[in-house]
Amino acid sequence: MEAPSVDLLEHVVGRIKLSTEGFNHEYDYGYATGKKKNLKVSVNQNSLRVMGSLSKYYYDDPSKTFNLADTRKAIEQLCDEFELDLSKAQLRRIDIADNFEMDYTPKAYYEHLGSLQYFDRKAIKSTLYYTNETRVLCFYNKIAELKYHKAPVPKCWAGENV
Repeated sequence: MEAPSVDLLEHVVGRIKLSTEGFNHEYDYGYATGKKKNLKVSVNQNSLRVMGSLSKYYYDDPSKTFNLADTRKAIEQLCDEFELDLSKAQLRRIDIADNFEMDYTPKAYYEHLGSLQYFDRKAIKSTLYYTNETRVLCFYNKIAELKYHKAPVPKCWAGENV
């Protein structure tokens, strides 16, 4: 997001849980990093970068389906919490996801998914990726991911393959 009329560093730094602050002498600008709930925030005088799951930020429930209306509400909540108008922000990337409850573990389906035209297929550890220059499709075990990050598994997913 570019907002030259506001010193974003000064404006945002008090609204995040601060991790680091510094000054880049080569390019002559200050910067800070921190968190807003689960979101990672990087900021300098002219730009703000927010990374993480909007669904987790808004609902704090990985099993909840997050739709377009929810996305709008989450961005409005971010605007309110940062006290910034993000309507002129430049969106660089957005991830769209859904969870599927399956009969078998996700890895059991990987060999059946095969190739996808215009995409490179790569299996890395327990995740299957289809990538091209502009898109990435990613299939993985959501339960294993939650356990790896020591996040609670929703009760509705107990014993399920997601």
